[in-house]
Amino acid sequence: MPGLAVLTGATGFIGRHLAERLDRDGWRLRVFTRRPEAAAELRYGSAIVGHFTQPEKLCELVRGADLVIHCAGAIKARDRAAFHSANAESVERLIEACATTDTKPRFILLSTLAAREPKISAYAESKHAGEEVAEALSAALQSLTVLRPPAVYGPGDRETLAFFKLLQRGLAVVPKQPSARLSLIHVADLVECVARLAAAEAPPQGIFEIGDSAPEGYSWPELIAAGEAAVGRSARKIALPWPLASTLGAAISVAAGVLGLAPMLSRGKAAELFHTDWVVRDRRLQLALACPPRIGIAEGFAETVAWYRARSWLG
Repeated sequence: MPGLAVLTGATGFIGRHLAERLDRDGWRLRVFTRRPEAAAELRYGSAIVGHFTQPEKLCELVRGADLVIHCAGAIKARDRAAFHSANAESVERLIEACATTDTKPRFILLSTLAAREPKISAYAESKHAGEEVAEALSAALQSLTVLRPPAVYGPGDRETLAFFKLLQRGLAVVPKQPSARLSLIHVADLVECVARLAAAEAPPQGIFEIGDSAPEGYSWPELIAAGEAAVGRSARKIALPWPLASTLGAAISVAAGVLGLAPMLSRGKAAELFHTDWVVRDRRLQLALACPPRIGIAEGFAETVAWYRARSWLG
């Protein structure tokens, strides 16, 4: 019988889908948010309002929890220190709070496929550091499972919205990296895996990659073709060379630093986009949970575009 599940990042793209699924599965849900207005709008469970720098709030959050799912994090930040704070220090402080509880909770950490290449960007480095912290402190937990999904997309995702907006305008800008291949996963397939992991009596422990059903991922032309089919028009392809992408990312980072903003495109993000191998080949967890991915990019992109259009997100 499901017990008390703690979820961080419940107001984000993946977190919203997870909260809905956990509630549907019968978990009593407690979420963590920095914003009081988000707590007031909460559709599922109860909320603790606080910050990861407040140990007393974290102890209150995890008290009595059977399961902790750490979904909060940052995919963009002002600098390396901000990435580390959001993606590594938050893990450390949350598990330290778990150590104060009478019963050890199970712990699921949502990391990223980028963590397998920590030298490529500050983001990847910070997510890898979060994994290392979790493993170092795992004695405080009943079990620890780390998930490394690739890029996650689906209804409600604002990050891939820009990709579809450009396609709808008849334009596709991609890295000039012909050999690059990357995996994706639809948010519903990710959530299904997390839900089964949460329900498992003896959850697999360790670090696991998770992706959709394409064993060798996708090339950029394949992604563009699927996107064109979803939006219903062809696009002019512009291949962005690395020197230009690197220079542009560095310039945006400097400007964002002056303005105190967290840029989506930085030199590190450009390096991630130009990396040749973001393919998920580790299928151990999905096999162990009997949780094969169900949604490929043709169906997933079409559903996502339909969702965007129904809410006028694509203009």
